[in-house]
Amino acid sequence: MKQIQFIEGPLSPQLTVDMLQAHTQSLHDGAYTLFCGRVRADVNDGLKVKGINYSCYESMAVQLLEKNLAELKNNYTISEIFVLHSVGFVPAGGISVMLMISAPHRKQALEAQEALLPIIKFEIPIWKKEIYEDGSHTWTS
Repeated sequence: MKQIQFIEGPLSPQLTVDMLQAHTQSLHDGAYTLFCGRVRADVNDGLKVKGINYSCYESMAVQLLEKNLAELKNNYTISEIFVLHSVGFVPAGGISVMLMISAPHRKQALEAQEALLPIIKFEIPIWKKEIYEDGSHTWTS
């Protein structure tokens, strides 16, 4: 399984099993964290979110993620990090991001996960266009 993947549409829950199986190689890791982010059916200014259309500058995103993941591995003594993110349309209720981190101890894995989430949200070139049930849309961060 590739460490960084951009996948068209919503992410399948089966991917969590695939990531766990890919992490089982090391007998020195005692902790795994898993984060799944999903699209909420929020109501903004009276408009219900139907889904989000994600777009990405993929080559730059991979390059930036590789750099940041290497730093996280060094700073938190992490064994592996997987980042899976949707591109294209993800309906409300669909999973759009999955992160899995393995480390010798839980504190390292949890701290690395907390550090990684804002990097993905604010530093990686992934854009979100909220699509509302009436067909209108808004770009969000």
